[in-house]
Amino acid sequence: MDSNLTQDSALGSTQHDQERREERDIQKITQLEARRYGMAEKQKKGRIKFTYAGHVFIWNSKANKAITSWKENQDESKVKKHVSGTRFVKPIMIDKSQNHTPAEMILAHECLAGHIRSQKTLWRSHTVMVIDMSGSMRRDDVDGARCRSDGVWTSLAKDFVKSQLESGTCSLYDIVSVVAMREDATVVIDREPMDWVLYNKLVDFREVRDQAGCMFFRPKCRWSSNC
Repeated sequence: MDSNLTQDSALGSTQHDQERREERDIQKITQLEARRYGMAEKQKKGRIKFTYAGHVFIWNSKANKAITSWKENQDESKVKKHVSGTRFVKPIMIDKSQNHTPAEMILAHECLAGHIRSQKTLWRSHTVMVIDMSGSMRRDDVDGARCRSDGVWTSLAKDFVKSQLESGTCSLYDIVSVVAMREDATVVIDREPMDWVLYNKLVDFREVRDQAGCMFFRPKCRWSSNC
């Protein structure tokens, strides 16, 4: 990652933002880093909330202007103080495998998954992972991760799936299921083969997908009897 790209990126400021940054001793570079590396959550009126390195940054994406920023532990009488891991190590940013994003490849993956679910005798293994997705998983205190949940999904994608695919130690008949635990248990990966499409799904799970702060999205099943 090139820090110069962050520093040189264009980002306007409102008068309110300039006053709040001066009042709270927040540098402009911190906002730029938050926009590039932080965990993004969509807000109302085209605004995006970024959480990064113990800072919260509100950005108007339509006007490309900073609205305001604050430090998460600025008022220690109200907010429990914690140390952000990303203050010391910038988060690991992993990319999807672009060779495995075409619709036909995703459809083939879903078709194979549908076939495999009904053919247990073909399975070599079945790994079931239960992931805590409670509110505490949004805390920014893990070295190399934007938040706790980001660290979990990054590790699963990079260290569990990608490493095995690259080393050739898994096959399409090594099956993976993932259960996300919030108020209820939700199966977000249901007996799917270990391949690059699965890797891409786990990379996608790193992002906050809705205004309610849900840390995962429910994948759309594209399998049908016509496959």
